[in-house]
Formats: sequence, structure tokens, C-alpha cells
Amino acid sequence: MKELQKSHPGVRIIAITGVDLFNLLVAFDLGAVRVLEKPLPILEIIKTVKELLA
Repeated sequence: MKELQKSHPGVRIIAITGVDLFNLLVAFDLGAVRVLEKPLPILEIIKTVKELLA
């Protein structure tokens, strides 16, 4: 994610992880603006993407 942010400043990253709290915190530390926990319905992903694009 750090490399993605370097090459594309301002990119908003959505991370999807399991229920492991450590991975959730790491995703935020690496620059994710949202972290979704699996399992999740596809509509939750669509909703999150729409919110970030608005």
C-alpha cells in the first residue's frame, strides 16, 4: 500500500481482511482509509466504494 500511495498520491485504499485485529490495525497504519472485515456482502463493498467516490 505504501508503494501505491507513492506512485498515486491521494489514492484512497479500501482493505479487506479477516477478523484479525492486528491486520486491521496494520491496514490503517499502511494508509487504508477504510477496512472491511470478511465475510461481508458485496453490497457493503459497493456502498463503501460509492461513499469514497462521492
